Amino acid sequence: MRKRLLTILTISVTVILLVLVLSEVGIEKLLSTLGGADPVYLLLAFLWAQLLILPGVYKVQALLAAQNHRLSFWYLFKLYHVGSFFNNFLPSNVGGDVVRTYEIGKVTGDPAGSLAAVFVERVSGFIVLVAFAVIALLTHLWVAENALLVAALAAGIFGLIGVVWMVIDVRVLNLVERLSPKPLQKYIVKFGKFQKALLSFRGKPAALRSAAVWSILFNGGAIVYVWLTAQAFHQPINLLDMAFIVPLTMVIAMIPISFNGIGLQEWSYVLLFPLIGVPDSVGLSAMLTIRVITLFAALLGGLFYLQMNLRRDTERVTAQQRRTGDALVERSFDHASTTDAP
Repeated sequence: MRKRLLTILTISVTVILLVLVLSEVGIEKLLSTLGGADPVYLLLAFLWAQLLILPGVYKVQALLAAQNHRLSFWYLFKLYHVGSFFNNFLPSNVGGDVVRTYEIGKVTGDPAGSLAAVFVERVSGFIVLVAFAVIALLTHLWVAENALLVAALAAGIFGLIGVVWMVIDVRVLNLVERLSPKPLQKYIVKFGKFQKALLSFRGKPAALRSAAVWSILFNGGAIVYVWLTAQAFHQPINLLDMAFIVPLTMVIAMIPISFNGIGLQEWSYVLLFPLIGVPDSVGLSAMLTIRVITLFAALLGGLFYLQMNLRRDTERVTAQQRRTGDALVERSFDHASTTDAP
């Protein structure tokens, strides 16, 4: 019941934010801006979005390799899309990570290690993103005049710091273990295994450096992605201005009060684009275009997930048939031995 209420609240906040954003920009103005989009830049943005997937795939592959788990690029590439599918069709921006962790854990036989790898992949990206956002804010201090924007950024940054601290600090787990009733002990034991696998990365600096490099490439690529998308709406936008806007909007989108950041990110684009001399309708049009491109990747992930499950079902049936056949052969031999016995 509580989970259902939380879902309803999340969707309600998302709808309210979208209505406020649309009323601020105006439907007619938005449609006019979208209708004039340059198809060449839209195609370039779409192709760049596909390249932007690669850093995340290589990063988790390197983190798994550091734990002696060798998974193919193609498998992790498909899982990345599967994660996008669940992120966009579940009221959470971490649902895809849960599915990826589960699938990788089944292949490696190491659920705790898989969770640690995916967690480090995400957190390393968040840390680099926050660094980008802080630099953007410090180089544009006049933005601090907007108290609501600063509050949203602070919520995203300190929320991230809090989550990381609770996960990596052994003292927190020990305290929870002492205070928890016995029925919860088995879950705490599982979390302890995850924490142990996570902390093992302290002794693997090469893997952490690799994760940092891929995170920098991803966040830099995200800036170029938004810039290409915004160029489709015939506005002379400086790439450095995008380096100011994009990290701030991505941090704000991490605040878990709306469905996958929808509404929050649109609001931040509408708020920030006029600060660099670009109409708010262009900011909203760029964000909506990115949503459509993301939806394509999500639907592709749904197809990959269906394929993976069909293959598993086929392998399960084949294995069952093989076991049944072996049993029949064994009974035939037993019957023949009994018949031939003197």
